Amino acid sequence: MAGVDWDRLLETCVVRTWNAVLTVGQPPIWRSEVGLRQGQVMPLGSDDLRSMVEELVEPGMKVEKGPGLSSFLLSYGGSERFRVDVIGEPCPTSIILTRILANAPELIREGSGWFEGWKVMDGALIWRDLVRFSKTDVIFAAGCPPLRWCEWGVTLYGAPVMTEEKIAEIVKTIKPPPAGCSEAAGYLLFRFRADGARDEFLVSVFGGGSPGMIHFMRMEVE
Repeated sequence: MAGVDWDRLLETCVVRTWNAVLTVGQPPIWRSEVGLRQGQVMPLGSDDLRSMVEELVEPGMKVEKGPGLSSFLLSYGGSERFRVDVIGEPCPTSIILTRILANAPELIREGSGWFEGWKVMDGALIWRDLVRFSKTDVIFAAGCPPLRWCEWGVTLYGAPVMTEEKIAEIVKTIKPPPAGCSEAAGYLLFRFRADGARDEFLVSVFGGGSPGMIHFMRMEVE
């Protein structure tokens, strides 16, 4: 089987209480309370991600659609529930895997209406404001609107679809000098605080010289 074994992936999430990001050009990346860490396997390709999604999605399965995004529930071990958010159409570029806790609202655990009523809001939304006022992680990925990643999975901001050019512009604006960056096997890592924000974000830029996704991980200040 191409890609990463789903049972191994899900078991790690349950045992470690982590979530995961699968993106082209990287091994699985684990999201814990203290930051990101890479799995010790080979980087994933676009064919790997496509095969992994095809392995899960069966005819008649409930899959909810948003602009450039599809999402579905995944059960594991009888009682565990995961939200699988697939970014990129028709070919996946990233998969966001979120373990849904037992105390989540029933509609979240059962999967219903995640993207109902979504529309682009009147007036331009400024990306800095999305980050500054966010209480969760924020993801900018080419081909879909800005995303909010919380303990229940991914939701859409009411903003236009992001382009690779816009993502590159954001990276150019916030990237610190080389001394303030580290490169972790193919992705760029640095810290960022939006003007007026209380909390700092750990920023991961995926895609090398042509960035396709930025992940802002909120690091709460005590």
